[in-house]
Amino acid sequence: MSRIGNGNYVGLFTSRACPYRCVYCHNVFGKRFRPRSPENVLAEIREICDRHDVRELEIIDDCFNLDLDRAKRIFRLIAASGLVLRIAFPNGLRADRVDDEFMALARRAGVEFMSFGVETASPRLRAMLHKGLDLDDVTRAVALARSHGIMTLGFFMLGFPTETREEMLATVDFAVQSRFHAADFFAVTPFAGTELAEWARRAGKDVGADFGRSYLGQEVANLSELSDTEFRWLRRWANLRFYSSPRRVWSIVRDYPGKSRLPYLLGVLLKRLVLRP
Repeated sequence: MSRIGNGNYVGLFTSRACPYRCVYCHNVFGKRFRPRSPENVLAEIREICDRHDVRELEIIDDCFNLDLDRAKRIFRLIAASGLVLRIAFPNGLRADRVDDEFMALARRAGVEFMSFGVETASPRLRAMLHKGLDLDDVTRAVALARSHGIMTLGFFMLGFPTETREEMLATVDFAVQSRFHAADFFAVTPFAGTELAEWARRAGKDVGADFGRSYLGQEVANLSELSDTEFRWLRRWANLRFYSSPRRVWSIVRDYPGKSRLPYLLGVLLKRLVLRP
């Protein structure tokens, strides 16, 4: 899942937990947001740079920008420190908690990549998931990021309980019509301990507890209204449709900060489109 490049990098937590109650999400860190101070975060970054000579960071908080002022303060301190960093957010950013100043400060601090969880375009399913996210906020966040030269990835989930073919197609349509550089179409995975797992059990579906089984690979369960065969092909078709746009391919090549990583990413994409059963 690394998005930072081919060299040495460090994963960094600046906070624990996310107070939102999405039905599919873990509860590993609890639900009470516990942030470190911006000054403490900068001190660790300096140690990473000085002791280990690493300049590439992935911030892997569950919800880094829950406290928007704190997030901006971290970016300001990094920029003022004079450290030249490459920073990525492979997860943990809420699209409804960003503004233009946040993006400008992020870019000044060295942020090159951001991911946003969208999950589904279906209003019915969004209400069921308790995510509380408006698609207009997603569109705005992506536009702001791109305006400051930051690459964006959208996370989408297919195969929710009771999800219809039309709802899946609506999600794919939103992804294709968006300005995301990249998209991942995950198979919904009902991990033990989540509310989603209880839905799956009530539907007589298997609940997976093996986190080694990839979201992007073999799906643990198809909870939707589609047959397993149709569901697998729809996911493949989603990738084909998203990445078949010449404009999108060109934007990836043009904007990707670590050009040496592009051949590897091309190989990953080809495997996803062609080799997956």
